[in-house]
Amino acid sequence: MLKKILPIIIILSLALPPVVQVAQAGVLDSTVGFSSCAAAGFISGKIAEGLTDLQNWVSDGIKNFLIRKRIIRIPSFSIPFLGTGADNSRVPVEDKDVKKEVEDFKGVYTGKEGVQDTIARCGAREILTAMGRNITNVARTGGRDGGPAWVRNWRNFRLDSQYRGEGIFKAMLAQTNTCEYFANDMRGLFGANQKVALTRIKTRASNNDSYQVRAGCTLPGDFSYNDYKRDFSGNGGWEAWSRLMEPQNNPYGSLFLALDEQNTQRAIEEQAAIDETGATGFTGVRGRNAADSCAVMSPYSGGGCLIYKDIATPSGVLSGAVVAGFESELQWVATTDELNELVATGLEVLLNRLWDLSNSDEGDYVVPGNSGIPTDSLFEPPPEEGEEPPPTLGEVTVNFNIINDNGGTATADDFEFYIDGELTAAGIPRVLPVGEHLIVSGFPPDPDGYTWGGITGDCEGATLILEEGQNAVCTITWDDI
Repeated sequence: MLKKILPIIIILSLALPPVVQVAQAGVLDSTVGFSSCAAAGFISGKIAEGLTDLQNWVSDGIKNFLIRKRIIRIPSFSIPFLGTGADNSRVPVEDKDVKKEVEDFKGVYTGKEGVQDTIARCGAREILTAMGRNITNVARTGGRDGGPAWVRNWRNFRLDSQYRGEGIFKAMLAQTNTCEYFANDMRGLFGANQKVALTRIKTRASNNDSYQVRAGCTLPGDFSYNDYKRDFSGNGGWEAWSRLMEPQNNPYGSLFLALDEQNTQRAIEEQAAIDETGATGFTGVRGRNAADSCAVMSPYSGGGCLIYKDIATPSGVLSGAVVAGFESELQWVATTDELNELVATGLEVLLNRLWDLSNSDEGDYVVPGNSGIPTDSLFEPPPEEGEEPPPTLGEVTVNFNIINDNGGTATADDFEFYIDGELTAAGIPRVLPVGEHLIVSGFPPDPDGYTWGGITGDCEGATLILEEGQNAVCTITWDDI
């Protein structure tokens, strides 16, 4: 009876407003998707059977009507056999054993094709969907600067890498022992006003000596350029003149050394960025977001990340996984051999993904029946069981307050501080996950004649409890004694 009713429902649904709902952006829960797919495959098989039975029922009715009205006559075919008797007048085509074997075979085949095969295919479909969703989510959110992990603007990508090279050079210059009589002017010219720890990377390039060695001042420690101008003979004479002609000991030679090293660091960073993407156009994955991917933030103009963490997943692996996801979707359709198995295939999802991989609003599969089930965003999927959700973020800026009321001459540049054990630049906002963070300050080496004045603001007691969206400000005080 059900098989006769289902075709009627289908016919009515074609004439009435559609009742099949299409899920909007987001992918349904895998369990619900599997159940919907399997149920839809099973029902569609029943619909197909019902349509066949309906056709046979109509055909038989018309045939019986014509026979009753004697419009047509059904001829009787028989093959005479040797012997006598009515039992030998026809071929035994309705033998019960033969009929039973045929029906058993049809049942097994129908069960495999109509139910077992549909369940297996739908299970595989959900596994494929979950894998594709997670892979594309990593590609969409795992970029080293946040967002997609592929290059979206090659010009900006290459220039950003050059800017990082400039930042690394500034950090090198800030830590170079430049001759005192022009050191401040040289650092101010390049904006190298903040010291940054560069221990995570190597900096010596294209030379047997580091830049700090080549550009370090070799004049006597007590040399005064102003005194030398006033008294040539009494302040070194021609020996001092000879040393002043060395490039690292005069502003012009030092400037050319600095410009050359800046270009070197630019080229290294740009080439490293190009090498990382290779032929894929993807960058490697270092963390779950921009903050998690950066080891050292830039304290210089423009901000951003100065030194990234080491690559956790190479760009080739990520690119290959995304490409394999496309190919598996296409292979799914190519190997589908039953109408039942096409009920839940997401062709529209695949096409939307090809047009714009960065857009998580790529549509969803057509699921028969009521689709009013909560959906999950592809851009930020729920955490796996046992996995903590991604941390929310806040921001903290730490400043120095150096008190020199007893003859001290130290400045903020002579001190340093650490957040959770990592050297951090003063006066520059730093993005951190919410929660507790330890602030520790010191002086390399420990300051002579200065005493610890404590931390005030949002970091009292050297502990910062950062809340989501907070812009915390802390002040570290050192006082001369």
